[in-house]
Amino acid sequence: MSNAKKQQNPVIEITLKTINNLKVNSPPLFTEVIKAANKYQQQAQALSQAGLVLADTLTRLTIHNGGDFGEGFKKLADAIKDLENRRDEVAKVLLNEFITPNKQAIEDDQKAIVTFEKNYKKDRDQMRQDILKLEAKTRKAGKKTTPEVLKQQITELNDKIKESEQLNANKLRDVVLMERKKHATFLSQFNQFLEKEIELSADTMSKFSTNLNTHRDLINSQSQVCYFFNNNNNNNNNNNNNNNNNNNNNNNNNNNNNNNNNNNNNNNNNNNNNNNNNNNNNNNNNNNNNNNNNNNNNNNILIIFFLPLETESMISKQERTLVQIQPQGDTGSDAYRISYAPGTIQTTGGDQYYESYESYDNYDNYDNYDDGGSGLGGSELQARALYDYESAEPSDLCLKAGDIISVIQQDDGSGWTKGRNYEGNEGIFPSTYIEYV
Repeated sequence: MSNAKKQQNPVIEITLKTINNLKVNSPPLFTEVIKAANKYQQQAQALSQAGLVLADTLTRLTIHNGGDFGEGFKKLADAIKDLENRRDEVAKVLLNEFITPNKQAIEDDQKAIVTFEKNYKKDRDQMRQDILKLEAKTRKAGKKTTPEVLKQQITELNDKIKESEQLNANKLRDVVLMERKKHATFLSQFNQFLEKEIELSADTMSKFSTNLNTHRDLINSQSQVCYFFNNNNNNNNNNNNNNNNNNNNNNNNNNNNNNNNNNNNNNNNNNNNNNNNNNNNNNNNNNNNNNNNNNNNNNNILIIFFLPLETESMISKQERTLVQIQPQGDTGSDAYRISYAPGTIQTTGGDQYYESYESYDNYDNYDNYDDGGSGLGGSELQARALYDYESAEPSDLCLKAGDIISVIQQDDGSGWTKGRNYEGNEGIFPSTYIEYV
């Protein structure tokens, strides 16, 4: 008997190798992938929660900051909140569409490949036995039967060998298709996560690009408050010019009348001279007025950035106070008294009158200035519950969606806020469950 190693059928060899790969090699690797994906999913959800806390903190800036910057803060907070909600959805897709199904698939595939291997060995052993029996019959027929019987036995043996080869080929095809189907399902489920991740990235790019442009405009406008002052000054200058023109005309007319009464012989000459002078003066005044108007129009080509209505009103619409300087004491005294005529400041709540500068702007200590309950002086913030929150912990405050909560202590970075409901109950609750109003 030869000591050479029996050559293995290459079809059977590849089939057994593929079965071993599916049964022994792949499951531990797929299990490691699932563990890594599960860790990624947990960290993505944690990042989403941290992002919502960031958005909530940015929203609080709008409580005490209005106008264009307040609107900028709000848009940034809304963009982050929307993106973090989307991130949470992506994390859920990873969990529900990839991690959970593949955990179950690893167990199911393991059972399927074990069953396949068992049936394959059974069918192959049966085919081998059938071939060995036909070989024995063929040898026997060659010794004791007619050539026709021998030929028949050889034909049966060849057919069985072809059947065996077809069996091996079919089993190889089945196991390769099983492996490819597993890999395709794995990638298909992972693609659902990738598609959501790509959508999130595109939304992030779009939203933050828009916010970046808005922020650049706000940054560039930091030294620009409101340009109503230019309009007021221009109007005042125009009024002064008109008054001066009227005074000049009156003086010229008076001089003309006096000259007419005093000297009849020079009436024509004087009138002509005065008229010429008046015309020249009027032309000069008109030219000056046109120049002033052109300058005013040039100054008015400005961008106005919006402030809170109350602040803008105080900056842009404050009336000038008339200052009066009067002698004090005897006529020959050098002492004078400065006084302010009554004026008003136009505000959204109506006109506020003041009798003197001192009565309007007289703070002994600016540190003691109270903002009148705007929230900076220690008054409690109000928040609305976004979701129901149930807890059996005695230190927690249960929430119902829509409840108005008085915030006693804001989130210090722990993710919890302390508040009081309308019944007077106090406790802590997740910061992301409320929005400030």
